[in-house]
Amino acid sequence: MLRQTLFSAAMLFVFAISGRSQSALSDSSLSDHFSVTLHTTAEPRRVPLNRYVTLSIQLQWQDHLDRYTIEEIEEPVLTNLEIAGSGASNRVTGTAGGRESVKEMTYTLKPVSLGMAYVEGVGVTYQDASTGENHHLKTQRIGIEVISPVPEGDSSSGNWIWLSAGLAAAAAGAGIFMLVRKRAAAGAQPGEPTAPPEEKYLRSLKTEVDLKSGDRREMFAVLSRIYRRYLSEKYQIPALEATTADLPRMLADKGLDEGMIRKSEALFHKADIVKFSGQDAARAELDEAYTLVETVLETKLADFRKKQLQAEMEKGRRKKRKLPGQGVPPGSQDTDFQGDRLTQEDR
Repeated sequence: MLRQTLFSAAMLFVFAISGRSQSALSDSSLSDHFSVTLHTTAEPRRVPLNRYVTLSIQLQWQDHLDRYTIEEIEEPVLTNLEIAGSGASNRVTGTAGGRESVKEMTYTLKPVSLGMAYVEGVGVTYQDASTGENHHLKTQRIGIEVISPVPEGDSSSGNWIWLSAGLAAAAAGAGIFMLVRKRAAAGAQPGEPTAPPEEKYLRSLKTEVDLKSGDRREMFAVLSRIYRRYLSEKYQIPALEATTADLPRMLADKGLDEGMIRKSEALFHKADIVKFSGQDAARAELDEAYTLVETVLETKLADFRKKQLQAEMEKGRRKKRKLPGQGVPPGSQDTDFQGDRLTQEDR
């Protein structure tokens, strides 16, 4: 009887240990399964038509970094959005629990039309080398509302009171500027040449834009503002307030060359991406944009000086014809012609 009781107790002990070990294995497997995570974020979730959305896809895994074989992250499937730019990064950091590896993909998305836009769920497949099992992770769909475009000078879509006040101040400043300009023109001497705007903006370009600066994003913004101010003054258009989509039409209405319009549109489009996506501009992109603006200003300045020289030469010719005692006396040409004709008749 005692032997049977001891045997039963021993069996119960073995079953208890067996059950506890199986629970620990299950918890360990569950923990390993969730040590790989996939996140997607999109900002902002309410975007004007002429602004951009930044989509970030982040894959993280911890502990034994060589345990997992990560496949490529799927490219996002988009509705009412198009990819305007992308970037990727990989990093390994040390944490309290060990090492952590992070792979991140960043996309700059441009809305296509008003209404709702969607980023479909993004997926990634990885293999656990210790078990040989394949796992697939997939994120949820993200919805983004596309609203009416906002002026280029407005970095926020709200606060219309400040915007109205700014526009009123700008209008008042423009009125004062025009009044001062008219008075200065009235007080100038007749025929006194006025400095072309290209000279002023070339100086601004060379003094305000530093191609060697480490903050190329800021330099791109300064370059874009200088060019917009020049177009506003040169062609009397609201280039500072106009959207990038509206500027080509305004420039075309002023009769600008189609090639210049296309290059200007590309420059402002790139400036928008750099400004609103948070991505830095490449050195080659900043150099190309600087060269474009510099070429436009120098070409227009050369045209102005050529016309100015032609006008001065024409003015000199007119003045020379009016000076007394210079040139051929009036009627002398007719006299010579008549004399020549009489000579021929005599012959």
